[in-house]
Amino acid sequence: MRGVITAVLASATCLALVGCCGGKAEEAQPAQASQPVHPSEFVRIEGFNLERETVDGARLRLDARVAIFLAHGERAQLEGIELTYRLPDGSTVVAHADTGSVDTSTGASEASGNAVVHTDDGFWFLTNRLSYDPDSKEIRAPEGYVAFGPELMVSGRNLLIDLAEDRFRSDGPILAQIWDLS
Repeated sequence: MRGVITAVLASATCLALVGCCGGKAEEAQPAQASQPVHPSEFVRIEGFNLERETVDGARLRLDARVAIFLAHGERAQLEGIELTYRLPDGSTVVAHADTGSVDTSTGASEASGNAVVHTDDGFWFLTNRLSYDPDSKEIRAPEGYVAFGPELMVSGRNLLIDLAEDRFRSDGPILAQIWDLS
C-alpha cells in the first residue's frame, strides 16, 4: 500500500510543482502563440514541455500536447498530459491524464480523464480525476479508483489523502486483496 500512496503523492507533487513554476514556463518556451492575443485573454502553446529540479534534487518533466495560459498566466489548462518525476533515489513516477488545470499562483491543480499514475517498481493508481489543494495539503480522487501493485489491489470511491496528518480515507464499498508472492 505504501507504494501506491507514494505513486499518488508523487503525482500530486508533480501537479503542485507545475503550479508553482507554471507561470514561468511560458517564458521558457520557444513555441509561439497560435494567434495574436491580448494580455487579458490567453496564450496557447502546442507541444508544451517543462523541466525543473526540486530543492531535494528530484527532477520533474511535464509534457502536454497543448497548454493554454489564462488571465496573465495565473491559470493553465493542459491537454494530453504526461508528468515524469525522477526521485533523488533514482526511482521514477509517471502520470498521464487527458486534461488538467493548474492555478499557478496557489499551486492548486487537477488532472482528469483517464488519470493513471505508475511507479517503476510496479505500483499503479487509476482514477478519472485527481486533485491537489496546497492550502489543506490534501489529495483527492473524488470518483472511483483502483490501486494495485505486486502484492495488493485496492479499489473504492472518494479517496482523500491528508498530507498534513499523514493519513488517508476512502468512502463507499472498499475492495482490498493482498497476496503473498514468495
